[in-house]
Amino acid sequence: MTQTTTVANEEIEALLSRLQTKQTVQSVLVLERNTGAIIRSSGNIALRASENLVSEYAGMVWNFVKSAEELVNGMNEEV
Repeated sequence: MTQTTTVANEEIEALLSRLQTKQTVQSVLVLERNTGAIIRSSGNIALRASENLVSEYAGMVWNFVKSAEELVNGMNEEV
Protein backbone atom coordinates (compact mmCIF):
# COMPACT_ATOMS: atom_id res chain seq x y z
CA MET A 1 0.00 0.00 0.00
CA THR A 2 2.87 2.39 0.73
CA GLN A 3 4.24 1.96 -2.79
CA THR A 4 0.91 3.02 -4.30
CA THR A 5 0.92 6.19 -2.20
CA THR A 6 4.52 6.92 -3.18
CA VAL A 7 3.71 6.51 -6.88
CA ALA A 8 0.65 8.72 -6.52
CA ASN A 9 2.70 11.39 -4.75
CA GLU A 10 5.37 11.26 -7.46
CA GLU A 11 2.69 11.58 -10.14
CA ILE A 12 1.18 14.56 -8.35
CA GLU A 13 4.60 16.19 -8.01
CA ALA A 14 5.22 15.67 -11.74
CA LEU A 15 1.82 17.14 -12.64
CA LEU A 16 2.37 20.20 -10.44
CA SER A 17 5.84 20.72 -11.90
CA ARG A 18 4.43 20.59 -15.44
CA LEU A 19 1.67 23.03 -14.53
CA GLN A 20 4.15 25.49 -13.06
CA THR A 21 6.18 25.57 -16.28
CA LYS A 22 3.21 26.74 -18.39
CA GLN A 23 3.42 30.43 -19.30
CA THR A 24 -0.24 31.05 -18.50
CA VAL A 25 -0.02 29.54 -14.98
CA GLN A 26 0.85 32.24 -12.49
CA SER A 27 0.28 30.33 -9.25
CA VAL A 28 -0.70 26.92 -7.97
CA LEU A 29 -2.81 26.37 -4.86
CA VAL A 30 -3.49 22.87 -3.55
CA LEU A 31 -6.36 22.83 -1.07
CA GLU A 32 -7.69 20.10 1.18
CA ARG A 33 -11.06 19.04 -0.23
CA ASN A 34 -13.16 19.07 2.95
CA THR A 35 -11.80 22.11 4.76
CA GLY A 36 -10.09 24.24 2.12
CA ALA A 37 -6.86 24.21 4.14
CA ILE A 38 -3.80 25.13 2.09
CA ILE A 39 -1.65 22.09 1.41
CA ARG A 40 0.72 23.83 -0.98
CA SER A 41 1.10 27.20 -2.67
CA SER A 42 3.63 28.30 -5.25
CA GLY A 43 4.13 30.92 -7.92
CA ASN A 44 3.27 34.62 -7.84
CA ILE A 45 0.73 34.33 -5.04
CA ALA A 46 3.22 32.49 -2.81
CA LEU A 47 6.03 34.95 -3.54
CA ARG A 48 4.11 37.83 -2.04
CA ALA A 49 5.02 38.58 1.54
CA SER A 50 1.48 38.44 2.91
CA GLU A 51 0.41 35.01 4.16
CA ASN A 52 -3.01 36.54 4.77
CA LEU A 53 -3.35 37.24 1.05
CA VAL A 54 -2.69 33.59 0.20
CA SER A 55 -5.21 32.46 2.82
CA GLU A 56 -7.79 34.96 1.60
CA TYR A 57 -7.37 33.89 -2.01
CA ALA A 58 -7.51 30.19 -1.07
CA GLY A 59 -10.73 30.86 0.84
CA MET A 60 -12.30 32.50 -2.20
CA VAL A 61 -11.27 29.61 -4.44
CA TRP A 62 -12.59 27.04 -1.96
CA ASN A 63 -15.92 28.90 -1.61
CA PHE A 64 -16.23 28.97 -5.40
CA VAL A 65 -15.56 25.23 -5.67
CA LYS A 66 -18.04 24.44 -2.88
CA SER A 67 -20.70 26.64 -4.53
CA ALA A 68 -20.18 24.87 -7.85
CA GLU A 69 -20.44 21.51 -6.09
CA GLU A 70 -23.73 22.55 -4.45
CA LEU A 71 -25.08 23.77 -7.79
CA VAL A 72 -24.28 20.48 -9.51
CA ASN A 73 -25.72 18.45 -6.63
CA GLY A 74 -28.90 20.54 -6.75
CA MET A 75 -29.23 20.02 -10.49
CA ASN A 76 -28.75 16.27 -10.05
CA GLU A 77 -31.53 16.17 -7.44
CA GLU A 78 -33.95 17.87 -9.84
CA VAL A 79 -33.40 15.29 -12.58
